Amino acid sequence: MLNITYLYFGQQKDEYFRKGMDEYIKRIGKYAKFNEKVLKPENLPDNPTQSEINAALEKESRTVLPLMSKSAYKISMCVEGKSMSSEGFAGLFEKVMNEGKSEIVFIVGSSHGLSEKVKKESDLCLSFSPMTFAHGLFSVMLCEQIYRAFTINAGEKYHK
Repeated sequence: MLNITYLYFGQQKDEYFRKGMDEYIKRIGKYAKFNEKVLKPENLPDNPTQSEINAALEKESRTVLPLMSKSAYKISMCVEGKSMSSEGFAGLFEKVMNEGKSEIVFIVGSSHGLSEKVKKESDLCLSFSPMTFAHGLFSVMLCEQIYRAFTINAGEKYHK
């Protein structure tokens, strides 16, 4: 069974987003084991300078890099990443499993994104949209798309 690991900075503050995420994690359980690791973002002032942001991203990279399994397929979620359809996303899951990998790791940065080090360690930088989403909402969207990918690959009706 495939392992899905979700590493993200921040907390699920809104109960309704947490409930939505939990529903999709439950559904994903039919196809894969889902592991979630919430990481603490670095504190920044209200109007940080670029150097303060870079320093925070560097510290956050030292937190997340050791958690990114070398044998896993690693996907950094970032606005400048590659976009793909739900079918393409499902195809990626098939490709990863056909390559013999047993884990896919999704990494979501803090409000200022991810460091270049984290992106370079990733196999793919993926974007859902050029828009920015609240972390709670994005977590629900990511879990829904993971579930959708499994149902597409299983030929189930959910996708249509």
